[in-house]
Amino acid sequence: MAAAPAIPLIPAGAVAGGAVWQLISAAALAFAGVALPRLLGFTWSRSIVLGGIGLGAYAALTWLPLPQELMYWWGLVLGTNNFVVLGLVAGFALAYVSRRERIAGLLLAAAVAIKLWPLALFPLLLRERRWTVAVWALGALAVHAVLLLAWLGPDVVPDAVRALRQSDNPDTLVIGVLTL
Repeated sequence: MAAAPAIPLIPAGAVAGGAVWQLISAAALAFAGVALPRLLGFTWSRSIVLGGIGLGAYAALTWLPLPQELMYWWGLVLGTNNFVVLGLVAGFALAYVSRRERIAGLLLAAAVAIKLWPLALFPLLLRERRWTVAVWALGALAVHAVLLLAWLGPDVVPDAVRALRQSDNPDTLVIGVLTL
């Protein structure tokens, strides 16, 4: 599912589709930046201001001698889906604290389907006994798995298991920043 959100952009071509993907990623990052103050209890209007200040400060890091993986433009230029997943997780968090159980479950499922690291949020659901969120997330993931197998065919399963067993030494700095 990692590449699936960008599939509708294929007809636009690499340049135009890539530019749209970068805009989507930037919007997801901006949404996450606004969601954080909102989750901390600020009003929406103050969250927008604080999110803008925070994102401005994050963009200003470009001037510091830091690893490029910490720079916002690095994720945008590479066309990764990290910011999109971050936006989905931020949406999950907002829905979760607002007790919008189904929406929270669906957003968490979408994030997990694209990248596996949001699975780390499932113990929270179990600890807080938010069964409705967990059931919606697991149900959506089951539907995703069935659709994926129907699309790719069941013969893809051995290759997928083999790929999951391989270690590619992910850049823990990027994962750490996004997890934070």
